[in-house]
Amino acid sequence: MQKIFMLSAILLAPIMAAAQGDPGPYIDKDIFNVSAAIATLAILLAFLLSLSRQFLDYRIKARLSESGLPAPVISSLLPDDPDARKLVALKWAIVFAGIGAACTLMYCTLPLGMHSLAILAFCLSASFAVYFFVLHKRKK
Repeated sequence: MQKIFMLSAILLAPIMAAAQGDPGPYIDKDIFNVSAAIATLAILLAFLLSLSRQFLDYRIKARLSESGLPAPVISSLLPDDPDARKLVALKWAIVFAGIGAACTLMYCTLPLGMHSLAILAFCLSASFAVYFFVLHKRKK
């Protein structure tokens, strides 16, 4: 009887030792904070770039119209596609929806780890695939 008790204690010792403590998140908090700061900065810079592009396009069109060029020449030099702005807005909406879905899935599968990066990559690639199919349907 004593041998069975000792054998079971020896076999169960690693299980009891593994139950001690919390390993915590797999991604270091500093790495996560730096990655989030870089992503936020990239989104902010993309917004500023598109804002400055729209402003400069407006100024070029205003200067060309002040110079006395006919309207067909101005429109041929700077084609204005109103659907392009809608598609850019649609692209960003789809990308942010993918990021939101990824964040929701990462919250449901805590703690953060390598699987969180895989979820984010998969959701972003799926959102770009959705945008590609939207563009493909639009061309047909």
